Amino acid sequence: MNISRLLTPRAQQVLQHAALAANEHPVGVRDLLKGFRALDRGHELRGGARLACEALRQLGLIQERGAERAGSESTPGVAFIPVSEIRTDDPAQRLLAAAERVAVELGRGHVAPEHIVLALVSTSEHCDHVAPIGESRRKEAYDRLLAGERALGTTAG
Repeated sequence: MNISRLLTPRAQQVLQHAALAANEHPVGVRDLLKGFRALDRGHELRGGARLACEALRQLGLIQERGAERAGSESTPGVAFIPVSEIRTDDPAQRLLAAAERVAVELGRGHVAPEHIVLALVSTSEHCDHVAPIGESRRKEAYDRLLAGERALGTTAG
């Protein structure tokens, strides 16, 4: 599967940070969360990327900003590999395919970080790869993020 052409620049950054975390292995769902953590720590986020990271923090899937040691997961001067060359494992492939379906259902022509997180929290299938999250917490996070994504309109994250 190659959805790299549909990924926004921020979603590409998540995947690139995830590839670094995977250390030459196929990227898994946990690696994608590490990619979100690196994105959250390394950038002043706005729009959908900010909403996505906030949802992950609220679910405890990434740590609060400043809760980690300074300098951990820093990637200064790292040359990212092209997104089209990043390999993913089966669960991550299914998650990214679900993110593409979420984006299409919302009428978007791109897959942004918020679509990846919406797909992650939409079913326990994806969440179970990283942490057991109660159904009500998952549903609440999904509804909050979905409302935020819809409020953004057509702005790419």
